[in-house]
Amino acid sequence: EATKAIEALCKIINSAEATQFDIIIGGHTDDVPILKASTKQQHPTNWHLSAHRAIAVEKIMESSEVQPKRISVRGFGEYRPIEPNSKGKGNPKNRRVEIYIVPVGS
Repeated sequence: EATKAIEALCKIINSAEATQFDIIIGGHTDDVPILKASTKQQHPTNWHLSAHRAIAVEKIMESSEVQPKRISVRGFGEYRPIEPNSKGKGNPKNRRVEIYIVPVGS
């Protein structure tokens, strides 16, 4: 479902009217440390996981023909929650990716 929404957004981003805008993709996590060994191999920290989430969205956008020079990726880890985390359980709302459309060069 999220992939379809990103692909729909890419159609707008690829329009002539949107050429004066760039895209910033920010990945986020909750505050639960990564403990599972197999997950930790791919994402050693929440910071890595947040960046990898943003990169996954970037790859969808690139495959939807958004020019890579228009895209930047940021990982925020657990440092910008939108809601409080429950101790030891985190908060699903903090596990997210945000897409910002900004003027070229911002």
